[in-house]
Amino acid sequence: MSVVSVSSIFPPAWRFVASVERPGGRDEFGVPIPGTVHTVADCLISTTASEEQVRSDHPDTTAWIYAPVGADFRANDMVTVPESPLWLSGRFKVTGRPSPTPLGVSVPLREV
Repeated sequence: MSVVSVSSIFPPAWRFVASVERPGGRDEFGVPIPGTVHTVADCLISTTASEEQVRSDHPDTTAWIYAPVGADFRANDMVTVPESPLWLSGRFKVTGRPSPTPLGVSVPLREV
């Protein structure tokens, strides 16, 4: 049985590759640890959400990324969405815990 992502049913022109920057934190001596950067392909972004998302997310959430199953997003990650006339673009902060589902991951964002 193959896994089908919700983003895969949309036209390729609607999907993008998100750049995800993760802060590194500090080691046991308080020395800063460098952060990491990775990409997540086949993402969609929307400024609308389900009623459940609107009730449960932080009030400063302004957009949601919908990504394939297993996509690597965490709270406080910084996400860069490439510019396009088809979708909202720019830099965003993940405002809460991403929600995995059998069809993909829903990620709450706030534009920064």
